[in-house]
Amino acid sequence: MTITHETADPAVATEQTFLASTTSTALTDALKVVMPAVTTNRPPVPILAGVLIEGDESGITVSGFDFETSISERIPGVGSGRAVVPAKMLLEIVKEMPKGSEISLWLKGSRVVVDGDGTEYTILCLPSEEFPNLPAHSPMPFAILDPDAVDALVRVAKAATNDPTIPALTRVELRAANDVLTAAATDRYMLADAWIWGASTCTGIDDTVYLKADTIRLLPKVFKGMTVEVTYRLPGVVERGSEDVIEFRSGTRRMTVLVDRPSFPKVRSLWPDRWAYTAAFATPDMVKALKAVTRITQGNKNAAVRLDVAEAIALTCNYDDASARKVVAADVEPEVSGEPHSAGFNAGFLAKVFDILAAERVRMAGSTRRPHLFTAVTDTSGGIDVRVLLMPHRIEG
Repeated sequence: MTITHETADPAVATEQTFLASTTSTALTDALKVVMPAVTTNRPPVPILAGVLIEGDESGITVSGFDFETSISERIPGVGSGRAVVPAKMLLEIVKEMPKGSEISLWLKGSRVVVDGDGTEYTILCLPSEEFPNLPAHSPMPFAILDPDAVDALVRVAKAATNDPTIPALTRVELRAANDVLTAAATDRYMLADAWIWGASTCTGIDDTVYLKADTIRLLPKVFKGMTVEVTYRLPGVVERGSEDVIEFRSGTRRMTVLVDRPSFPKVRSLWPDRWAYTAAFATPDMVKALKAVTRITQGNKNAAVRLDVAEAIALTCNYDDASARKVVAADVEPEVSGEPHSAGFNAGFLAKVFDILAAERVRMAGSTRRPHLFTAVTDTSGGIDVRVLLMPHRIEG
């Protein structure tokens, strides 16, 4: 698709109708926000590569929709009518214009004329009647997420699998009940969950929805630093035959996601309530030790590391004909007498545990050959608690 400068050739002259007028900064920012919902790389149908621009006297709405996720942003300006414009091309044009400069869009037959910074660009429009209808508003309250709560959800989502052959495990389970929102994700070897007190707005309702981990990862990009209201719509509750829709909204920004209800594993009974020992340690020290002993694996993240817990924690890695060992100071309870407690873990999974917890100090609780519990040694009065359960790796000896 080619961008051409507008000419005054009367042979191609067509009546222009006003579409929208705003600033280059507002339009650029809106396009960047909605781009995650635009299919720019080989879209299954051409219309999905476009953004819908709708204007009226009170403002302009820019929307993208890929049949699963929609993102819309309302920006200052005036407009009249609607058009679908290739998103990537429009962004390339307006982002290079001076910040805050006036920009106007005009419809001219099957094309849109972009006028700004003393230059006119003519772009072939996509048929607006083919743009999919955006999901209607989801009226049922579910949760309120501040930036810290969004961050906790993103960290939990790291425990979900990327394997598309197990679609249920690419989801994050969100449950809202009794003023508490809980999130859980697992890849069968690791289970992470978060408890966010005061986030649930499901008054008198105990309900669960499932979001793709990729959708969770979008939230801090689309709603950076914002508090987000989450609402939902379920089939048979509002519209018979409709799909599950989760809506995220903050100010003039809105994102909707079509979701399903997969056979998510019953993970809530897996958390242990007793263990043989606990050991608390400084996370930077443990991460440094983990990196040190796994240097001999030449980047093999699936290598096994052994943790021997006594008065401290000794990390050992045996790989081919090499071995490495490093000791990390720890507060161990109860005091270990005799042989140390030993457990083996996948090095890559263990590193991910510390990434999910994002805490300066971590407590590990475990028993021989049983899943180990990792929690942050922090004050949970802030209303958010994240924990991780990790399956041990078979070790020799």
